[in-house]
Amino acid sequence: MESMFSVARNVVRLCATILFVVFAAAMAIPAHAAQDALGPGGAPIGGSGGFSGEPSFEAALADYHAKRYATAILQLFAYVEKTPPPADLGEAEFLLGLALMDSGGAKDASFFFAEAEKHFSGFEDVAALYLVKSLERAGDHGAAGAALDAALGRHASSPMFSDAPEWRARLQAASRDHARAAKTYEALAGGSSGTAEFNENMYLAGEQWALAGRYAASAAAFRRVLDSERIDRFSTRAIGGWENALRAMSDGRVTDEFRAYMETWADARIKASHHRQAQPALEAVRRASGGVLDAPRQFQLGLAAFHNHDNDAAIREFTALAESATEYADDARYRLGKVRTRQGDNEGSRAEFQTLLRAHPGSGLRGAAHYQLALIDMEDNRYESAWRYFDQRLAKPAGGQEEYLTWLKAWTAYRAGKLDAAETTIDGLLKKFAKSQNGDRYRYWRAAIRQARGETEPAAADWTEINGDPRSYYGMRAGERLASMRRTHRNPAGDFRARGVGSSPVPSPKPEDFPEAVRSLVQKTIKLERLDCRAEASVLSKRILEILDKPDVERSRRWAAAELLRMTGHYAIAKKLAIDGGLYGHLRAYSNPLSESYWPLIYPRAYDWAVSDYAGQRGVRQELVWAIMYNESRFQPHVVSPANAIGLMQIVPRTGFEIAQALGETGFAPDDLYDPVTNIRYGTWYLRSMLDRFEGNEICAMASYNAGPDVVSKWWRNKGAFSEEIFIEEIPYKETNNYVKQVLLTYRIYRDLYGG
Repeated sequence: MESMFSVARNVVRLCATILFVVFAAAMAIPAHAAQDALGPGGAPIGGSGGFSGEPSFEAALADYHAKRYATAILQLFAYVEKTPPPADLGEAEFLLGLALMDSGGAKDASFFFAEAEKHFSGFEDVAALYLVKSLERAGDHGAAGAALDAALGRHASSPMFSDAPEWRARLQAASRDHARAAKTYEALAGGSSGTAEFNENMYLAGEQWALAGRYAASAAAFRRVLDSERIDRFSTRAIGGWENALRAMSDGRVTDEFRAYMETWADARIKASHHRQAQPALEAVRRASGGVLDAPRQFQLGLAAFHNHDNDAAIREFTALAESATEYADDARYRLGKVRTRQGDNEGSRAEFQTLLRAHPGSGLRGAAHYQLALIDMEDNRYESAWRYFDQRLAKPAGGQEEYLTWLKAWTAYRAGKLDAAETTIDGLLKKFAKSQNGDRYRYWRAAIRQARGETEPAAADWTEINGDPRSYYGMRAGERLASMRRTHRNPAGDFRARGVGSSPVPSPKPEDFPEAVRSLVQKTIKLERLDCRAEASVLSKRILEILDKPDVERSRRWAAAELLRMTGHYAIAKKLAIDGGLYGHLRAYSNPLSESYWPLIYPRAYDWAVSDYAGQRGVRQELVWAIMYNESRFQPHVVSPANAIGLMQIVPRTGFEIAQALGETGFAPDDLYDPVTNIRYGTWYLRSMLDRFEGNEICAMASYNAGPDVVSKWWRNKGAFSEEIFIEEIPYKETNNYVKQVLLTYRIYRDLYGG
């Protein structure tokens, strides 16, 4: 009597043969190759069907990682035919399911995941999970829901199904069972008002009620999101959801209650400087008020749009107010000048400020307008004029702006060729603001002035002192100056390079590095990561972190946990865990292999599979992508900036729509930017477009990432002939100035570590 395993093996062999023939046709494998790959009786074998030599799981896995799915599938069909041991058979079936699913055969993949659940010892829950995923990807949402319920019956305690209720709701929604999905989401929200989970689930319930035509229930759900007082992307979207539901209920009109509620809600957002929510709230108030806003709210709307980088909306609101007879006319004119500066229109900006000074000579914004005109003069290389203004301005009390205005006076004197005046002003800065965090900046340029006068030794002394901290921007620059003088110097990644990180790959953590209580979880996590099941590996690594992130856990085990988290995509948590465990102190004290292997916890090659793919396609340096990601989000995929920039590379939805359109992708939604792969794909496309716009200039590309390409085009036009360090120093926006310095410093470190 045949064993159960033999029966299963024969079923797999028969189905493999059938599926192979179907797959060969679908993948356009030539008929003779398909025939050669099928041996006597139609069984798949090795040979000329896309691989050579003896079929092996390792070779198939390598093909899968390289996205050579057809070859991987041929290998695996032949490998399964060899009757491997049950455990190996289960792993091969699972990989075969992955390869089929990733190559468009999701329905066929479900068979192999079902078989893998029987044979893949220790991974039965993962195989069951992927059975549901494959059915969902195949579009059979009813079968996926049934498979999910069945899997929960078999693996109820598995962490793989911790989000099963949310998954069930998604499947119900995909099956167009909207009312049922809405009830499921409301049950998930429960009574935990004010939490991220409440807002998300209640918002999704509102969407589903609207799709079911139950607009009163939809309006109530969106109202509950806004009532929760939690500020996130779901509360922002709930404004429009509630308004649309009310319009659907009352023939295109909204209620007085809605208008009053949104006025109060907008006031609270404005008070808290939550511009991302204030703008849509005020726009809703305008619509509810018949398209009219009073002057105070219109000015608030213009400010919110300005802070959200919605320049067109800001110009529209400020132009109307600037031409009005209200008390907001001066402020609106001043803000118009600021918006036009941001757009790269210096002449338009100058005209706005001059109009303000001419039409309103007694305006309290007179000093601010003069200051903006001086900055425009500096941008236009009119240094003498700008220096005179800053000198005159400092003759009066400057309050908290004194240090910055003094620096601008020193800088414009230097650029106007007034070296003595520049040095005297810098000496005064260093004396009066001895504890300033900008001290290195002042000393660096004082040294440049001294070198310009031929005073080499005093200049070298200043630069040597600054170079004591090579991992600061000016420390790095001072090292470059010293190198050009053939003087001893340090560079930002000197410690990394000395320990040979580039030639010593980070070792994978071993289960024996961990306490016995988590070794099986570690082993499973490592195997899942090896199979590219990153989401599932991530779930387990978080469970391991809960066990090990305790003060009494010894340091080496905390670092091992950090490395496992890094492997599974938790880069920010890994860095924190390593640093909290004393990693910096350890690395300063020792130069042993442990130090080498753990440096990448601090500067990780995050999401390297996606960065390699998309940076390679766009011709963008991977190290530049990591440097931007490091400074934009610290590798946190769900972070949102005050200006509503989303995800790893901080892309605003408006830019996301433009990129999607350029790539020919339809159906883009802002939530897509929370997906790491999508965010990296869009971010590398944007970087490439900026590099093309600025003739390959990486500094301009970095600046554009923060300030936008229009204003950077103006800087490039006016300053492109100057050296890189002059160009950076003259970036007039403080935020962008600091941003470019930090990205460049990080970029140099990444290039030294990984790019050469």
